[in-house]
Amino acid sequence: MLRIIVCSLMLAFLSCQKPSNPIAGLQVNTQDFTTTIEENPKVNQLLGKVLGQVNIDLGTPPRFSILNCDPPGALFVDEINGDLLVHNTDIFDYEKNDTITASFVLTLVETSDTSKIMVVIEDVFEDSFLLQQKLYKGENPFDLIKSKAFNSRSFIGLKYKGGLIYYIDTINNFGLIAARIDNPKLPWACNYPNGDLQDMVETGEENTTKVYNYCSDLNENAISYCHKLDHNGFQDWFLPSIDELEIMYDELLWKGGYTAFNQQDYWSSSQENEKRAKTIGFFNTKPIYHQSNGIVDNSRAVRIFRK
Repeated sequence: MLRIIVCSLMLAFLSCQKPSNPIAGLQVNTQDFTTTIEENPKVNQLLGKVLGQVNIDLGTPPRFSILNCDPPGALFVDEINGDLLVHNTDIFDYEKNDTITASFVLTLVETSDTSKIMVVIEDVFEDSFLLQQKLYKGENPFDLIKSKAFNSRSFIGLKYKGGLIYYIDTINNFGLIAARIDNPKLPWACNYPNGDLQDMVETGEENTTKVYNYCSDLNENAISYCHKLDHNGFQDWFLPSIDELEIMYDELLWKGGYTAFNQQDYWSSSQENEKRAKTIGFFNTKPIYHQSNGIVDNSRAVRIFRK
């Protein structure tokens, strides 16, 4: 089954004042926009680009903006480049809304044009209880995704192999699991001078091993705690890289329960320099900091699972 978001795109002038010298011959043209998206997308997920053009270069680009949307807040449009983005993911729930309508405005003097946006929402099977039971029975997430009965986002927050799934890469066939509870608050580690720690996804494990091997003779810290952790039958935990930690923030922060985080900073295994490691503040704004290695802070261990 499909449900549809229908939005209108209008080109109009934002100013309340009529210019004293209108631009003769100015024309604005836009194109209808149609796309398909599965329900429950991510915040700021790109839907596509709304297209429009003007026939006279006035030196200032026309600007897109949203006038209204019912229900409010479903979509966001970049005022300069026309990128159409998901804004409020709750509205993109197939079971909640049949149709969402809106008006979008692009301003350039007083000339305007109207086009339609159509976003077709695909229903996704979402029986998380049934899916969780399949995982308990040992079924592999990648096989379930391949069967097309589930998409990768259906697994986010479910219990699997020692923790909670919070990321699945179906191209490279691996995923990330976060422990359900925080580690004790600890300093990051010793000062690590080699400068070879990475930020990207799938680098946290190597980062952790490098720093642990260099600093292993020192007192317990966030790196060593994760490296030596034996939790829920698994011993391959590590401190996430900054990109892995950021995904954890995006996917698990608001789920509560076993995933509950402190509204404080969390260590990553990535570095700013020898004496400062990167952290993320688990607040509404998701600030990324560079903290002194000796500061006592929060951390959450993760592990990788593969197909």
